[in-house]
Amino acid sequence: MVAVMLVFSLAGSAGHAQNFTDIKPSPQQVAWQDLEFGVLIHFGTNTF
Repeated sequence: MVAVMLVFSLAGSAGHAQNFTDIKPSPQQVAWQDLEFGVLIHFGTNTF
């Protein structure tokens, strides 16, 4: 059973690796990254 699941998982991942495309950010995303501004808000037990 485990061997069958392993074969199917490997067969499925091989198809995805062959269909790889070059992914680039959109111009809006690049403009946002050029702002060099970020915010991190974290509330935890040490906050209070």
